[in-house]
Amino acid sequence: MSKENLNSPFKIIISNGITYREDDPNTPYSGVYNWLTDDGSAVTSVYEDGFHVSQLITDNGLTRSKTLFRKDHSKEITIYDDNGDISIRNQIVDGKLEGMTEIYADGVLLMTAEFKKGRKNGECIVYHADGSIARREYYLNNVKQD
Repeated sequence: MSKENLNSPFKIIISNGITYREDDPNTPYSGVYNWLTDDGSAVTSVYEDGFHVSQLITDNGLTRSKTLFRKDHSKEITIYDDNGDISIRNQIVDGKLEGMTEIYADGVLLMTAEFKKGRKNGECIVYHADGSIARREYYLNNVKQD
């Protein structure tokens, strides 16, 4: 991805996981930084004390994804469909799914599943369009339990 500025009059650098303004490399950056990806999507990133705390990606005015970054290096990601409805919401820890993942179709909750270290662990529920439960399953280390 390129980091072409939209309305940020400066460049940023990242050193040892901390973000700085290129013109002030000794002070961790706090503020908003906007740029375009190679495919033309607009990215708005928010930083506090050098840490990336959130990112919003839009395409032609439509929100495509929101990411919240935590200091423990985990993140919450929400992906949106072409109508602006939530499609997927999940948590990532060390690059793997962790906690509850929600999957939607046309803004309606379709499935919830619990993950631990990237594997299904716990309850997985599939819903009917009216919100009633179609199926409830339990997993242990990615294996469906009877």
